Amino acid sequence: MTAAMADETLLTAARRVVRFIRIDEAHGGLLSNETVQAVDTLDKQVRSAAAAEEAAEIPMETAHADR
Repeated sequence: MTAAMADETLLTAARRVVRFIRIDEAHGGLLSNETVQAVDTLDKQVRSAAAAEEAAEIPMETAHADR
């Protein structure tokens, strides 16, 4: 296992899967409808998890500074 692979998380792996499937799909890949639907679901979950991760990193004082 390389150092880069050791640092990969479930979220980064999911992002890579979504990216590679989207590239394949854009170039006429032979994907089934079920695969495309699964990737759409995974993409939504990745975006949601990434947003939650970013929100958790913002201190509450900073997040509500505009009030």
